[in-house]
Amino acid sequence: MLHKAETAPKPLWVVILCAALIISVCMGIRQTFGLYLDPISSKLGLGRETFALAMGLQNLVWGATAPFAGAIADR
Repeated sequence: MLHKAETAPKPLWVVILCAALIISVCMGIRQTFGLYLDPISSKLGLGRETFALAMGLQNLVWGATAPFAGAIADR
């Protein structure tokens, strides 16, 4: 009878730490646009409203495409 080599399971904290790191990076990029509102809008010569509209649209598109990206990821 052949025996399969057993591999030790990874500790749960490693998986949780990696997931937290990935979420922190992804959400950090998305949620810190408010910090750059004044510098970017003044550098580009735009009003705060224009840049805020762009940020709002980005969040709407992010939310609208999330179910489709999730469906593709689940395949």
